[in-house]
Amino acid sequence: MEKLEEEFNSIQGIKHITSVSMMNKSVITLEFHLDKDINVAATDVQNKIGMAMKKLPKDVDRPIVDKLSTESIATVWFTLQSKTRSFNEISLFADQVLRRRLETVSGVGKVNIYGFRDREIQLWIDREKLNSYHIPPQKVVQALRDQHIEMPGGFLKTGPTEIIVKTMGEFKSVEEFNDLIIDHKNGVPIKLKDIGYAEDGMEEERSFLRFNKQHAVGIQILKQVGSNVVEVAERLKKKIKELEPLIPEGMEYTVSWDRSKFIRSTIEGVQVDLLVGVVLTIVILYIFLLNFRSTLIVNLAILTSIIGAFAAMYFLGFTANNMTMIALSVAIGLVVDDAIIILENIYRHMEEGMDPMEAASSGTSEIAFAAIIASLCICVVFIPVAFMEGIMGRFLYPFGLTIVSSIMISLFVALTLTPMLCSRILKLKKSEEDKKKNLFHQFVESILNYVTRVYRVMLGFALRHRVFMLLCVAGIFTATYFLGVELKKEFLPMEDRGLYMISMRTPVGSSIEYTKQFIERLENITAQEPENTMITSMVGAMPTDDSNNVWFFVVMEDLDKRTRSQKEVMAMVQKNSSSIPGVVISVEDFSAIGRITRNTDVDGIIRGPDMNKLVKYADDIKNQYAKIPGIVGVDYDLELEKPETRIYIDRDKAADVGVDISTIAKTLWILIDGYTDESVKYEDKGERYNIRVRLMEKYRTRPEDLMNILVPAKNGNLIELRNLVHIESGVSPQTIRRFKRQHAIHIFANARGGDKTAGDAIDALKQIAKQVLPKEGGYELSFGGTSEDMIEMFNALTFAFILAIVVVYMLLAAQFESFIHPFTILLALPMALFGAFGALLLTGKTLNLFSLLGMIILIGLVTKNAILLVDYVNTLRKRGLSRTAAILEAGPVRLRPVLMTALSTFFGMLPIALELSEGGEARSPMAIAVGS
Repeated sequence: MEKLEEEFNSIQGIKHITSVSMMNKSVITLEFHLDKDINVAATDVQNKIGMAMKKLPKDVDRPIVDKLSTESIATVWFTLQSKTRSFNEISLFADQVLRRRLETVSGVGKVNIYGFRDREIQLWIDREKLNSYHIPPQKVVQALRDQHIEMPGGFLKTGPTEIIVKTMGEFKSVEEFNDLIIDHKNGVPIKLKDIGYAEDGMEEERSFLRFNKQHAVGIQILKQVGSNVVEVAERLKKKIKELEPLIPEGMEYTVSWDRSKFIRSTIEGVQVDLLVGVVLTIVILYIFLLNFRSTLIVNLAILTSIIGAFAAMYFLGFTANNMTMIALSVAIGLVVDDAIIILENIYRHMEEGMDPMEAASSGTSEIAFAAIIASLCICVVFIPVAFMEGIMGRFLYPFGLTIVSSIMISLFVALTLTPMLCSRILKLKKSEEDKKKNLFHQFVESILNYVTRVYRVMLGFALRHRVFMLLCVAGIFTATYFLGVELKKEFLPMEDRGLYMISMRTPVGSSIEYTKQFIERLENITAQEPENTMITSMVGAMPTDDSNNVWFFVVMEDLDKRTRSQKEVMAMVQKNSSSIPGVVISVEDFSAIGRITRNTDVDGIIRGPDMNKLVKYADDIKNQYAKIPGIVGVDYDLELEKPETRIYIDRDKAADVGVDISTIAKTLWILIDGYTDESVKYEDKGERYNIRVRLMEKYRTRPEDLMNILVPAKNGNLIELRNLVHIESGVSPQTIRRFKRQHAIHIFANARGGDKTAGDAIDALKQIAKQVLPKEGGYELSFGGTSEDMIEMFNALTFAFILAIVVVYMLLAAQFESFIHPFTILLALPMALFGAFGALLLTGKTLNLFSLLGMIILIGLVTKNAILLVDYVNTLRKRGLSRTAAILEAGPVRLRPVLMTALSTFFGMLPIALELSEGGEARSPMAIAVGS
């Protein structure tokens, strides 16, 4: 293990090295930075394995390399079960028919079968009969190797013909193995049937799967990297329909989980939000403009920008997924700005007496540069977001570029299409006499005029009482800080996907039979909740799982058919499952970003050089952590007390009778675990199956049974094991885990009670670890899984936020040729954040990925409105007005377009904020932050 880790550590692009060692195998997980090509990484790993093999023991098999990606996610799960067919039939049909047919579907990367037990030819040895004939088990193995063989013998050349010679020595039926000659005694052959028997059976049950309380086989299909989840899922369901005639009578399959279902409903929901947002925006624009032609011009600009954004998405290789659809929803409020600003300025020039053509030219050129800078300010805000590193960068890349594309297209439309349409179809509003006849126009105009008058008064008051206003601003600054501190933190809000999982760990050393008792109890508790429709339980789901590790996958009723949310049901299952004694149970949400690890809110990793000290520290931390209210399912992956039978050999006695230590070890291995050989197989109908030589189960249930085993000495005598060894019972680690080449223990927990969030739980673990872990000695706490993603996300978005402010400041400084004006404009940002923080607190939302994106969007929005105001103030000052007069003139003039853009953004975000569609729980914090 350490030799391999040492070699792997030198591979370029490595992020983390995690390893788990257990009996007979080790699993090393290498996590690379996302800019590393996975195929290049696999080649590098193979090369390092070749170098490390020289340093490993000779009997170690060459490691198998498997590539995993966050994009290679499970797309569809099928389960196959039957009340009339044997489990052997179900397993073989799933493996030999369904798996192979489903692997041919376009876009499928891999098909995994769970709960599957392969066919196995078992040669059972009766210890008493074997001992009575004084035959060592090695002779049974050698007889199998010598007599069950098929081997080419070369070629015979007969004239022009070349004939292959092949020795056909393999048994053709299971019954024939009973005639396998093991030895001769007094000239009489001793056959397998004299010391045991052959059986056509199945592999020993080391894993299993149940679906809705019935034994079943699960088929998991992973998509290829780059393929579309929805398209692959549709192909798979179509393929399984085509295969229905091949399914034997009495067997039935169920689509137990379909990832594309939630994706489709989420995208449809976002599209509805987008459509409703557009309609509301159109209504708001008409209310403000009170002119059908003006509204039509702006609406055409919105439509053109959205269509252009779809074209940009196509050329950038993006799909219509959750993030791109959210980006377009956000873009509605942004793309309308440019058209409104240009149209309003052109209209004002027309009111001043210019003809439409001249007004279009003059009004556009007057404000074009400011509009360009304002749009660029929004774009530069999203560039750092789009090009973030790590998994968040991959997640947000289409979001950022979709918004940037839509804004640049809207700017182009505003500077070209909008002036052209204004020059052709824009007309002044109705005469005063006509307005008086329209009560609605009168009502709207009266409100707008009143708001303008109030604003002019407030603006004058602010200019006359500057010290007071500065104190107010300072107060808002302070309040913004405290509101931000008060906000809870988490990575992503829980989406109601109608799918969650449960992790259960029974006592270390539990047999599968013992574990099944707990599985049935938890299945019954979970099934009590009427919203849970499909429950799949699995032992051996992960390569590192033992028979005491169980996973449950629960599928719920559709959202519109139930009264309780997924979060409420999960909390109830967590509460009710606490009645099961002796087990650790954690109810967890599914990862939204394709993580292949547990999806607990907290995944803390305590690591250090000394395992004994590390165990003590981990126990202290876990016990303190579990006492914190609101933090549930506290568990760690420390499993030290696996029951173990240790056989100690008396070397002197063994040497006296001529028995090698290796002979004793191999004898025990053959009889207890069973002998198999990849070169010795049984063939049937083109399939090859393992042959296992093994002691009958009744002779290997207790440690004392081993003492009656006979082992061969060098002189051919057989010695009872009891004369050479003594047995002791003890415990050993079930698994040994390492992280970053040090011993490691993971601590898992969820924040489910009270007002605790993932951020609170992580902070609490940090505080406890700080108190428990010594400052010196190399012991430290780090984070993995979702916790690591959350920490990286906050760091990256904080950096993007600061970088966006700096770049915006530089752009503004270049435009206004001043260091003061940009500072003045950016002073509006804390006011906006005050509203965002307050709205999030009032609605009970958290500071998470989407709400932070909303904060970043605010930078562009606030900046854009302020730019246009300051630019017009500067224009008026160039015309000779004083600073105060220019501000008093510019403020009311720019008030209406600012209100229009603000309300357009607000109502564009409103459908998302109201969580009207599936997955809205995740998106709403962003809409609330922007709309506030």
